[in-house]
Order: sequence, then C-alpha cells, then structure tokens
Amino acid sequence: ILSRALQAAGNGRAALRKLGVLALGMFAGGLIAGAMLGSFMCLAPVHDNASTVRCANHPEVIRLMGYDAPAMPAACPPGEACPPGDPFAAREALRALSMGRPLACEAAGIDGQGRTLARCRAETTDLSCAMLA
Repeated sequence: ILSRALQAAGNGRAALRKLGVLALGMFAGGLIAGAMLGSFMCLAPVHDNASTVRCANHPEVIRLMGYDAPAMPAACPPGEACPPGDPFAAREALRALSMGRPLACEAAGIDGQGRTLARCRAETTDLSCAMLA
C-alpha cells in the first residue's frame, strides 16, 4: 500500500502529505476496528441466554465463540434451523460456570449482529469448551 501511495504521489511534499493522510487513516481505522479486540476482564457477568455475556464494566454484548446454544423462545426465526436443546437449562449451566467470578476474555472480532466475539474463562475453565461438554 505504501509503495503504491509513493508511486501515485510522486516525489516531494505531495508524497509526504499523501503518506501522512494514509498513515492517519490506517491508525484511526485500527483504533475503531480494534476497540474491543484483545484481552479484557468481564466483571459481574450476566447471561440472558446460553451464548452471550453482559459485563458490568463493558457496554458491548459478548458472544461466546465456538458453539451454538439452544435458542430462547421467540429468538429463533420461523423456518430457520436453530440448535436443539433446552435453552433455560443451557443458560443455567452457563450461569453456574461463571457465577460470582470475573471472566478473563480474549476478543477476536465482531459477529453479524454487532456483538463482540470472544473466548472467556472463569479461572481455568473455558466457558465455550465447558458448554460443549
């Protein structure tokens, strides 16, 4: 990208200006795209269902990676195949894993609904792995 910008800009001040704008755009884009990426602690986790976490210290909804949980009533659109199982029992299992414990999370991206995708651990227990067991 930088070599193309240099070629397009030519030499001198114009090239430096274009590189500066390009670098600023890359820096700002990285800040926006990576706002929730990386490690963070989730304090006082709350579970509305068996696949998401709300944290007292983060406004974003966290979607646990690696598994699909049974959908809560009215959450599965008509005609769509949703994971089978008891959504209430699954939510209670997730609550039991994290109750009263801070979660150590590693965000990896954003899903199609704008939720942060992450792997979270309660002490040494990976919540996604435990929910699959």
